[in-house]
Amino acid sequence: MKTFNIAYSSDISATTLLETLSTHGTVLYHLEGVHVVGLEVEDDFSAETLESVEGVILVELDAETTVTSHAEWHQFRLVTDALPMKQKYNPITEGTNSVVYLMDSGVDDTHPEFNGSNIQHLYSFNGDSSDVAGHGTLVASVINGQTVGVSKNAVIKSVKIPFGLATTGQLLTAFNAVLEDHLVTSNVVKVVNCSWSVPKSALLDSKVTELQNAGLVVVAAAGNTGVAADTLSPVGLNTVIGVGASDAYDRVVSWAMGLSSNYGPEVDITAPGIDVTVASISGDYATSSGTSISAGIVSGVLAQYIEQNPGRDAETLKDMLLEYAAEDMLFRNETIYGTTPNRLVKAVYISSPKIWNHNIFTMFPVNKQEITTLSFTTTTPLATAEYADCQIQSNFFKKLPWVSGSFADGVLTLTVAPTEDVVVGKYTIQITSTDAQDEKYFTQYVLGVYENDPAELESVEIEKYLTVDEDNNTILRVTPAQCYYNADCGKNQVCFGGSCTDT
Repeated sequence: MKTFNIAYSSDISATTLLETLSTHGTVLYHLEGVHVVGLEVEDDFSAETLESVEGVILVELDAETTVTSHAEWHQFRLVTDALPMKQKYNPITEGTNSVVYLMDSGVDDTHPEFNGSNIQHLYSFNGDSSDVAGHGTLVASVINGQTVGVSKNAVIKSVKIPFGLATTGQLLTAFNAVLEDHLVTSNVVKVVNCSWSVPKSALLDSKVTELQNAGLVVVAAAGNTGVAADTLSPVGLNTVIGVGASDAYDRVVSWAMGLSSNYGPEVDITAPGIDVTVASISGDYATSSGTSISAGIVSGVLAQYIEQNPGRDAETLKDMLLEYAAEDMLFRNETIYGTTPNRLVKAVYISSPKIWNHNIFTMFPVNKQEITTLSFTTTTPLATAEYADCQIQSNFFKKLPWVSGSFADGVLTLTVAPTEDVVVGKYTIQITSTDAQDEKYFTQYVLGVYENDPAELESVEIEKYLTVDEDNNTILRVTPAQCYYNADCGKNQVCFGGSCTDT
């Protein structure tokens, strides 16, 4: 048996329609508000029979479908250059074996979100590693949770502190536990996440500085009370990474009465932190807001940077995180946040420039008299890769007939054999590839064809590529009539307003 959803016109009698449909099968439901009837029929029953019934507008098989949740918007934002957001989270790495010390209320690692996550209970101020407050669990979930976490392969070492009222001595002792554990492998950079703040404490700041000098990166929540961050510790220490919160529209706004990100130059970067789905100690999920979540997300992203850049020191990794951030993306009240850097955190994600071992737009000189073999090795897992005709929006790129390619074991091999009639010049080519989720990537390179000496290419200023015109005739294009990317244009040109313009 199968079920059809049948949409009908509001102009006809629903009673008459139901009587007619009942002669073909069993009416399972009638949704009067949207004018839809669910009809169960035999497997061999044709939809065309129902389409001919008077008043029927649409007949559609009631098949199972995947319901996409936008609960992971914070993940999507990390891999999107600018709104609207991608609907896919595809970082190059997921922080494998990178350690994040989570100084918080503990972690409920029995939550289903952590099935497969690596959570170690390093220290507890009272010997109990459970999470009664729930704060540590929600922060942990955005760090290495399996569905809402940004780096599901990172390692969390839980350092439980009193949440609410804590003495400076208790916090110092917890920091010391972190330091002792880190020094066992001091050559490996690790992250300390502090999704909390206390009134400014010189003693606490000095301990944080000690951790930083030992090679740890300290991430601190800016705080949620709309005050200057320099009045707090540890975020007020300008050497830590202070983190503010933004929403799905890149706005830095209040998320409840009296709750908004703190401000000031000590808040180095902003991250998703408003209406984010997190794990709850109830065993379910909840939507939560605050710079605590934002700090956890930044710590998770840092875990990716650590994995991607083995051997880099803590200061360099911190600089890389800030330099790679998206600039001037945040909508905010500049009267309040004008002294706060306008940076939005970004994960390093799979994109065309990072697909292959050669930088995009690299030029490969090839001799017309010879057959040249070029090898491109993938830097990230790909399902397919080919040199073929492709289309990017309105631009059609035709395969050069004297170039062929094959892809195997992560290597794309191009055989370049220019024929005698090929004009000396630079020819732009496109490589199309897909990943395991069938997302496509387009990467451009240049073949520099010379007759006798590569120096001949020095006088060639504009790249060429084969394309097709409106009548489907193959043409050699130099400067496109319409462009979408700077790469569509010739040398010393940029794409501005849909046309190539000289720089």
